[in-house]
Amino acid sequence: MKIIPQELIDRWAWTPDKKVIVKEDPEPVVVPSFGFDLDYIINNYQNFKEGKLHVALKKALEHATFEGIVLTMPELIRLKNSVGKDHYFWKNYSDVHTEENLGIDIEGLYMPRGEGVVLVIHGGGLLTPERIETAITEGLINGSAKYEDEEFQELLRGNLPSGETIPIYNLADVRKEDFSAGTRRFGVALPLEEARRVNSGLQDKTTFLNNSLVIARNGGVKGLEEFFDKANEGNVVGNHHILSGRDPTQAQGRLLYLISSYYGLDGNYDLDYIGRFVGVAPKAHVARGGRAK
Repeated sequence: MKIIPQELIDRWAWTPDKKVIVKEDPEPVVVPSFGFDLDYIINNYQNFKEGKLHVALKKALEHATFEGIVLTMPELIRLKNSVGKDHYFWKNYSDVHTEENLGIDIEGLYMPRGEGVVLVIHGGGLLTPERIETAITEGLINGSAKYEDEEFQELLRGNLPSGETIPIYNLADVRKEDFSAGTRRFGVALPLEEARRVNSGLQDKTTFLNNSLVIARNGGVKGLEEFFDKANEGNVVGNHHILSGRDPTQAQGRLLYLISSYYGLDGNYDLDYIGRFVGVAPKAHVARGGRAK
């Protein structure tokens, strides 16, 4: 029998026989899928580097507009697979528009009720430039933004503060199916305990390809083997996290980072660090302003 800690019962006024009521939002706005092919992105990207991460993200988003994109972890991995090692994407690191959040799954949407969950969001979730700036002003926790409980629960439901909705999948889903063709904005939920257990650091090919946190950060298994083969030096590629010891009763989140070399995928950098993002404007925008690099 699952035992819910008393502190959680007190905090969220949850009882074993209490029904969870999920509020229904009228006519949610569904996030569209944008059909940018790799060649278009390679020929029309622009990098935005600033001394503050939220400023760099703001400039990248403003350049992209609603109809453009700021590259996510899966998108940047696909792009690196498609270009030579002498390309900008291999010579420079980049923050990505992929955030890694953790908290408690109060309603049992993806985990048993009351257990910790890691929620990786591709394409933008809670961490807008404004939300990051507010988090820094109010004080970070472990270098991450502190979330209100309901704020995190809404994200688990796929509801964004903007009124948009995104699909959320569990780890088993993305292990067996590629969802990136349907939408570039989605989430992957996996147990916090499982994410804590996976190796943080350099790892061999078998370990890397079967690492559940790598798969969530990539939004699935597509492109991972190709990325490993291209990135590796000494037959290892990195995946770094600092999830061990984190207390999920304080929901929190940060943005991820793709290092230029075999050091690989990284979740170790704080929100008040410097930022560098890759933005891609829509075709109409580029036609007016010329190719951006």
